[in-house]
Amino acid sequence: MQKVKEARKRHDVSKTTEIQTKLFSDPAKKWSKEKIGDLVFNYIIQEMRPLITCEKPAFQQLILGLTGLTSADSVLLPDRNYISKKLNTSYTNYISMLTSLLIKQQYICTTADIWSTNNKSYLGMTCHFIEEISYTHHSYVLGCRRIKGGHNYLNIAEVINEITHTFQIINSKITHTITDIYPLLSEESNEHSEGISICLPDHMKCCAHTLNLIATTDIAKITDRSYLQISKGTFEKLFKFWNLVSRSTAASDTVSDKCNSKKILFYKEKLIPVFEELKLNKLKTTEWLFLKEYCEVMEPLASALDKLQGEKRSYLGYVAPTILSIRLFLLNSTNRRGYCKPLSLCIIQNLEKRFDYLFNLSSSKSKAFILASISHPKFKMNWVPVRYKNVCRNLFIDECNTLSAIINSSPNSGSSSEENDESDDDKFYNNLLENSSPENCIDDNTNESQCSNERRNTNLSGIQSSSFLNSKKKDLTMLDSFHIVKNVFLKYNTTLPSSAPVERLFSGAIQVLTPRRNCLKDTTFEKLLCCRCSVAK
Repeated sequence: MQKVKEARKRHDVSKTTEIQTKLFSDPAKKWSKEKIGDLVFNYIIQEMRPLITCEKPAFQQLILGLTGLTSADSVLLPDRNYISKKLNTSYTNYISMLTSLLIKQQYICTTADIWSTNNKSYLGMTCHFIEEISYTHHSYVLGCRRIKGGHNYLNIAEVINEITHTFQIINSKITHTITDIYPLLSEESNEHSEGISICLPDHMKCCAHTLNLIATTDIAKITDRSYLQISKGTFEKLFKFWNLVSRSTAASDTVSDKCNSKKILFYKEKLIPVFEELKLNKLKTTEWLFLKEYCEVMEPLASALDKLQGEKRSYLGYVAPTILSIRLFLLNSTNRRGYCKPLSLCIIQNLEKRFDYLFNLSSSKSKAFILASISHPKFKMNWVPVRYKNVCRNLFIDECNTLSAIINSSPNSGSSSEENDESDDDKFYNNLLENSSPENCIDDNTNESQCSNERRNTNLSGIQSSSFLNSKKKDLTMLDSFHIVKNVFLKYNTTLPSSAPVERLFSGAIQVLTPRRNCLKDTTFEKLLCCRCSVAK
């Protein structure tokens, strides 16, 4: 057996040597300057490296070693000027590609936010649209442009218009601009714009940001003494534990060997002796119970933030059912809370305050959210409270009538969808959808005017909207059979619930505009971010 093993090892070594020889000495394998330049450029852009990287001796030796070239072939390696010219060309091609792509779209959503670093401010923008066959969102970077002066309406509006004009985006195509800087774009902030014509698309508050404010700022204002006493004592002990673990290598090694320091409840039994070993005050039984209740109350908010901050699978139609589901869950469980009842009541109160337009569906501000949710096959009318069913149904049918004139009624056969979000969300929306019973459905003969129904059902839009609402299918592909409803879906669900995409843009920008690269030109910085999006696609 020993001889057999030695023979196998010799065979493997000879085979590996043969492969390496073929890799580096194959005469048929030719490397052109353009091919090497493309590979180096893609690496620099995707890894967000400085352009000077291509001239580093160690990097050049790496390329020569991988390609099998000799030092005499170093003329094939790109220099900084070559990469810089290629960056300009790629950015120009990116603008042309995205401009021609956006011209074909009927509805576009944009996100915008301001990011400051190294004493400079930048306004970032992304655009999104729904691909009509798979119903998935496609996202692109519009720009990350320097904004000079104060963060006021005029300066922000000027930069937004510059970016949209770069890609020839018409404001009428933009359904909404989602942003965290909503107050700066409101009419009240436009104090000094008299006589200046600046037209911006409709803007909408980031729903995820609003929900995050409830989970942080609002619950910090709870005044209940019993809640404050137990929460303060519990979190003070945990903060001391986390601080010690983050600052002491010995404490970090002690904890990492036994459990995860952040999953407190999951590793409860293992953490109790760890507290003793680190000579920290242990959590009492009541404090462990408080933590359990705290996690149960905050879990719906954490799940909702995950749902609303997506790009490909997140639609505006998710907002209303999500917020109503959180409130319903908290209402049903509040009386069972021993320690976190004030927390639960605080969240409910601030949900009703900050999202008042979702609880008063007769408000004009509710229109986009209502139509986005009803036109989504997963929700339809199932989430609507009974007292608003007539209002919402009439609003949906009226919108279908309005859009029916511009709908191409020819069917798009052969469509398929990669979207399948039912399984992940069934548990979250279970309580809300269960409350929608047959008794809650609208009886057209008793609750609406018979004449109005007859008028609506005589046209195609009335028939399609009624058939859509009565259908039991929940997958997005069913929209292919209801072309008018499909247009309503595209118009209102193109809008994203949050401005998370532009925040992700800034996460990449941090890696480009480092303190050591603070002299990087603003135009080069923007080109690097846009080309990275182009290369990633």
